[in-house]
Amino acid sequence: MIDVGGEKEGTEVRREATARPLACVLGDTDLVRPLGLAGIRCAVVTRPDSPKAYSRYVDVRIGWADNWADADRMRANLLGFAAETPVPPILLYQYDGDLLFVSRNRAALAERFRFTIADGELIERLIDKTRFHELAVERGLPVPATTVVRPAGEAGPPELPLAFPVILKPVTRRDSTWRPVAGSAKALLVDSPAALAEVWPRL
Repeated sequence: MIDVGGEKEGTEVRREATARPLACVLGDTDLVRPLGLAGIRCAVVTRPDSPKAYSRYVDVRIGWADNWADADRMRANLLGFAAETPVPPILLYQYDGDLLFVSRNRAALAERFRFTIADGELIERLIDKTRFHELAVERGLPVPATTVVRPAGEAGPPELPLAFPVILKPVTRRDSTWRPVAGSAKALLVDSPAALAEVWPRL
């Protein structure tokens, strides 16, 4: 196993030499484990204290950086790793932030990685829920009734043109801002106007 671009410089002693490409994973053990069970060895972008850093399916640990706030460092860490591999790694990504990072840095990453990704403008519209709703209306997609609220600019919740209960989601899911509100949940169920008023200050 080797560490690349991590907090501690240097190389650990174990690494299997192989001509097969590694899977370079931007994601967690839910992605690493099935790859490993299929016989595919992995390189992971990870903090040193993350459980996935010690998976038996991981051969390389790449230094972690925030893909929202520190994309330059993330890109440098990945390209530094790929430059040392004999076969271009296959890049796999799991979360919204990973998808946006790869999309926005596709030209640089494509020089050293292999990956498949959709059109950049389409990705931007799909990740941003406000823009996705506009796209859905344009294309006549059967999506639930939706309205956008902006808690930062309003003292209290507006009267919604929706019937309760409603599902509350962030426009884009960034852990640093959404996790304090909802923990690991992707959405909040709000049963009534009173419940919305109660949660509003946390938004």
